[in-house]
Amino acid sequence: MTLDAALLFTFLLVFCRCSAMLLTSPVLGGAMVPVKVRIMLCMAIAGSLSLMLKGVIHPVPHDIGTLTIAVFREIAFGLLLGGLVQLVFQGMMMAGALIDLQMGLGISQAMNPITGVPVSVIAQFKYFLCLVLFMLVNGHHTLIRAFVQSYAVAPATGDPMPFVYEGVVTLLTQVSVLAIQIALPVLAVTLVVDAAFGVMNKAVPAMQVMILGVPAKALLGLTAITVGLPMLVVYTQASTGYLFKAIERAFGGGG
Repeated sequence: MTLDAALLFTFLLVFCRCSAMLLTSPVLGGAMVPVKVRIMLCMAIAGSLSLMLKGVIHPVPHDIGTLTIAVFREIAFGLLLGGLVQLVFQGMMMAGALIDLQMGLGISQAMNPITGVPVSVIAQFKYFLCLVLFMLVNGHHTLIRAFVQSYAVAPATGDPMPFVYEGVVTLLTQVSVLAIQIALPVLAVTLVVDAAFGVMNKAVPAMQVMILGVPAKALLGLTAITVGLPMLVVYTQASTGYLFKAIERAFGGGG
């Protein structure tokens, strides 16, 4: 193996795409992952793919303008990959936020060390549980496989923009539906509790319904969350499959 200009150029482009993907992906690019680890991982992936993609990457440019455009194109592709993965986890957080809102826990928030923004308690719990389940169902392997597949369905010279909107909207729709399905048991329980205490308030106006209602909603809501925990596995498996199909659509693979 000789280090020629085409090989080095391929390594640079793959490294840029991988770095951008890990920057936005919550799996391997969170703030808790050391920067040195992310750099070494990107270099390892780029080094292993450079020889295979040497004939796929655009010919070596002869001016700085073409080189800059190629680098920014790869960064955009990497951000798109990481953003699609982020949608899966944001869907789980959306389910947790709906549950917190119905249970009256929306005011209690904690800082998410991965995203760097404050989120409600149940949303935080479901986010980290989804992260663990994502790793258990080999979602990180799927992410790397999708990264490699992105070159097969959309080489560096391809233009995936006509398909980006379809892929993102499709994945967002599917994830949102799954998130509502996960939150549905808790929403149903809290709705019944609200209705029951509403009737009690009409029947006994002197009773302080709020004093009894908030603990009851929290207790029954936590029970519903416990019963519905197997749905998280279904969500993770289904969303991982949707993720790979969305990447194929976004990068011009159709489907």
